[in-house]
Amino acid sequence: MVTLWAWILINDGEAIYGTFVQLVLMMEFIAFYIYCWTRTGQTLGMRAWKIKIVDVDGENPTLKQTIVRLIVIPVSWSVFGLGFFWFYFSKTQQTWHDRFSHTFTVKLSEEETD
Repeated sequence: MVTLWAWILINDGEAIYGTFVQLVLMMEFIAFYIYCWTRTGQTLGMRAWKIKIVDVDGENPTLKQTIVRLIVIPVSWSVFGLGFFWFYFSKTQQTWHDRFSHTFTVKLSEEETD
């Protein structure tokens, strides 16, 4: 929103659109998740839900793991969300993007959220 607001101000209040705008917004989206997941393993929404992304050692995911997750998530959605529902059928309780990136989505205990 801030990016679009700034561009509209620069553009004398006229709406902006086009491929370049979409690419910039996509890059911001990707940068946001990479930053949050590699730094703390959580976005603000994940903090509210008390869940976290961790690697097999319980550490925050690496840059490579985060990029793999971001690539596989749309695939998980594209087949009617089956990649997400896989969590309920998997012995390790991993979604497709968890499985491919060698990460886990874990529920935090009360002590870990303070």
